[in-house]
Amino acid sequence: MTRSLSMASGTVARILPDPLDPDAVILEVDGAEQSHVLLNRQEDIFYEYLARAAHVIDALFEPGRPLRSLHLGAGALTLPRRLALTRPGSEQCVVDIERELVSFVLTHVPLPAGARVDSVVADARDHVEDLLAEGGPREPWDVVVLDIFTGGDSPQHLANGEFYGLLGRLLATDGLLIVNLGDDEGMHFARGQLRALQGVFGDVLATGASNLFTTRYAGNIIAAAAQAPIPVAARDSIAAAGPHPATTLSGPDLDRFSG
Repeated sequence: MTRSLSMASGTVARILPDPLDPDAVILEVDGAEQSHVLLNRQEDIFYEYLARAAHVIDALFEPGRPLRSLHLGAGALTLPRRLALTRPGSEQCVVDIERELVSFVLTHVPLPAGARVDSVVADARDHVEDLLAEGGPREPWDVVVLDIFTGGDSPQHLANGEFYGLLGRLLATDGLLIVNLGDDEGMHFARGQLRALQGVFGDVLATGASNLFTTRYAGNIIAAAAQAPIPVAARDSIAAAGPHPATTLSGPDLDRFSG
């Protein structure tokens, strides 16, 4: 059964059954597919770009370790659901500018039992600046996920090195920033954001479907940034995890792509 919500912003959200899987639902926002949840196996992720983000987290942090994670852009909370199941005890917070969206999603697609997920209604940058104005978060975040960008239409106050620097201040010493870089053919926006991340963080890698790195296709590249060097073993694990065909770039290879 399809559920609909007309939000105060004028945006319309819908939760509807996945026509290809009776045990899955899709969140649409203004007619565009935004999120996907596998109801009976919420630890599994259908969308490739989010699966890659999950594999990056798994490669950087030992299995089962509870994580403090901040998610800027909530959607259907697909990644928080997975972290709650695969890393019990994780403390998570989702931030979304749409006041009604998170409660709408959770009413119709509840979180797994035991999930510890808070929600905040705010612009992502406003919330980050509020945290830092208060002297920083109570504890640093292990993972910050920025999943708001839509290529050239992305909010300019979020898509820049200054904002990435603020996010870096929220992270633990071994913390990780993950950015979903959705872009059109040419990947001009994605490459510019990778350069911005390289200007702020000590180590950056990018992973995605191999055809995206030819710049002839539209799609989503996942960027991972950390102040500490990302171990070679973690890079190999990310490359092996897929989905395939996949490419993972770092170091001089990433420089040539982002250049």
